[in-house]
Amino acid sequence: MPSPAALDLFAREGVETVLIGGAAAILHGSAQLTYDTDFCCPRTPETFERLARALNSVHPGFRVQDLTAGMPAELDAHTFKTSQAFSFITDIGNIDVRFSVDVNGSYDDVLALSQDVDGERTIRLLSLEGIIASKIVMGRTQDRLILPEPEMMREAAKRYIGPDLSSLPIYEPLPHNLVDRREDLRLGMGHRRCGCWDARPTANGS
Repeated sequence: MPSPAALDLFAREGVETVLIGGAAAILHGSAQLTYDTDFCCPRTPETFERLARALNSVHPGFRVQDLTAGMPAELDAHTFKTSQAFSFITDIGNIDVRFSVDVNGSYDDVLALSQDVDGERTIRLLSLEGIIASKIVMGRTQDRLILPEPEMMREAAKRYIGPDLSSLPIYEPLPHNLVDRREDLRLGMGHRRCGCWDARPTANGS
């Protein structure tokens, strides 16, 4: 589940973001688990300043293998000039920041594949089409295993709202005739709330 605290933190500091990765997939209804909240941001001096200010307030550490608490970091704008991707451990969970995504391109390319979602907060996230494209291009075993789920969600959504998925209501209940069809979703789940699925038993109790 994406961290609401991370979303609020960046919103307060005016950091422009697109939510990507597993967190974006979960908000589309994915049942997969993720322990990071991944953001793609524009590579600009203003963004560097705002990221440093936001992240320093939650005691960031660079995420390093075998270091549970991470490597303590005091961030400034220069820090973000040194790489295209950063992984942090913070007081509010793991946060990954990218200025480009290998398979989707620059921030502007990712932005073009994003959609705005209105709920308790407005979130800009990578679209289902963008998630599917990234899985196909990356082609790792884990991507091939996950790929059928977003593809099924896309087809189910098209039957629900039509071919334009930009209006897919992330925070609203799905119709029961769609939810109850295992061949559509293959998920015994029945309602979207706060960007994730509430587990609901099906008619046969499974």
